[in-house]
Amino acid sequence: MIVSDLSFSLQIRNLGGTWIVENIQKGFNFNGTVPGGIYSDLMLNNIIGDIFYESEDTKARWVSMLDWNYSRTFSVDAEILSHDNINLVFDGLDTFSTILVNNIKIGISQNMFVRYVFDVTPYLQLGINVLTVQFKSPVIKAKELFKKQSSEYIVPPLCVPPEYNGECHVNHIRKMQASFGWDWGPAFPSMGIWKDITLQAYNSTILVDVTSSITSNDLENVWNLQLNTYFEGNKHGEIVGEMHVTISTAMGNVTEMVNINVHRNNDGEFLWTINMTISKTYVNLWWPNGYGRPSLSTVGITFISADHQERSERIIKIGFRTVELVQNKIGR
Repeated sequence: MIVSDLSFSLQIRNLGGTWIVENIQKGFNFNGTVPGGIYSDLMLNNIIGDIFYESEDTKARWVSMLDWNYSRTFSVDAEILSHDNINLVFDGLDTFSTILVNNIKIGISQNMFVRYVFDVTPYLQLGINVLTVQFKSPVIKAKELFKKQSSEYIVPPLCVPPEYNGECHVNHIRKMQASFGWDWGPAFPSMGIWKDITLQAYNSTILVDVTSSITSNDLENVWNLQLNTYFEGNKHGEIVGEMHVTISTAMGNVTEMVNINVHRNNDGEFLWTINMTISKTYVNLWWPNGYGRPSLSTVGITFISADHQERSERIIKIGFRTVELVQNKIGR
């Protein structure tokens, strides 16, 4: 969960909602929903039937053989354009696409599982802007990649079993493998903007993600908590500001504040690590189902820029518990 205070300079605008979906070859043009996918949009517009009913999945197989375009307009004001950094952020694109802003290509996607960030500062204009995402058929792209790979050697399997009524060569693309067919479900090689899309304007940075690692220190009767915080880059190549951490516990909040100065690491990331210790008397343990209460603690991590003009926050839930794998021989 990401929270931004828009009374500050940082601005995050969600571009989800109603988009225009079209296919030029067949002349389709209708409203679609983002986040979403082409099959859902076609069903909602009564162009195809319920793909989960009887043999409707095979009747709709033509959908995955076509290319589909998603487009919308959005307005940009002078305040947004005044920021040093303006990014278009896709949390999920399914799968092969070309992204255009005002008919200018700004990037491509070819992996369903990664987050794509595009600097659109040079391409935006004051007033109305046009955003288009052109999706290519994943079935055709998979065949193309298979042919390229097979010139060197074959990567099995060549296809799913015939009884799956599926498509071939999904193992050559970074897409949900079950979408080409599986023993438990039909083949729906979908396309679309399947996660949030946002326009992000800032001068310093945005707190993008937080991961946690918890270890037990029995000698000192404390939990060691490591928080890895990841930031969006900026044109200055440096992130300066304050990090505030608040952890809810059974005994009240545990807080910490540190001043940070972050540069891009060897992996190309802006990463800052925070280490904290929490007394074991402060927290209730997390228990699995049937053994007790699955207690979780809320962790709020806030970044405030050095000029105190921008603030972004991440909120995560963590549980305190050690797990041990015991591999002793079982006696008879």
